[in-house]
Amino acid sequence: MADAHQRRLLKGAMAGAAAGIVAAIGMTTLQLLFDALNRRASCVAVRELSERGGRHDIAQLKERATKTGLRQKDATVRTANLLARKLSGHALPRTQWHRAGLTVHYIFAASTGALVGIIAERHALSPSRGGLFFGAMLWLFAEEIALPLFGLSAMPGKYRLQDHANGFAAHLLFGYAAFETQRWIRRQSLANAR
Repeated sequence: MADAHQRRLLKGAMAGAAAGIVAAIGMTTLQLLFDALNRRASCVAVRELSERGGRHDIAQLKERATKTGLRQKDATVRTANLLARKLSGHALPRTQWHRAGLTVHYIFAASTGALVGIIAERHALSPSRGGLFFGAMLWLFAEEIALPLFGLSAMPGKYRLQDHANGFAAHLLFGYAAFETQRWIRRQSLANAR
């Protein structure tokens, strides 16, 4: 019985990890839409920031990138740089920032998606109820508390209310999409198992 339960949780986590990646792609799409609505210049440096997430720290960096055209260090790049220094003793070259930041972003998305999968296997929560709550909690604890606490972004008061609202909306989308996609993947796998 314990083996069946563990297998179900593992399948849920795997489906959730895939769902987290899909949800991160949804966040990217939302960020690109926000850029279009705000008429931000679509230079490479701005687009790269949008592809790396929907956090409050990227809005000011997008403004800087628009003015300078240079790649910016957001929380994902800072994390990748910390890991590179720990592993190799060297910082990442600017040319590697985007790829490394994307890697961190998608690993985090897959990890939080796996958590969504485990939660979804243990509790019958709808995407609107469980997903939106999960997205809100992810925004609060990861973006508003953990990033500043670890020095990966400035304190929340340093950012505009609109930047927080955009980040909140992106994380609500992430939570909803992750729960909905995980549920769809699990339904497909159960249907195929019959």
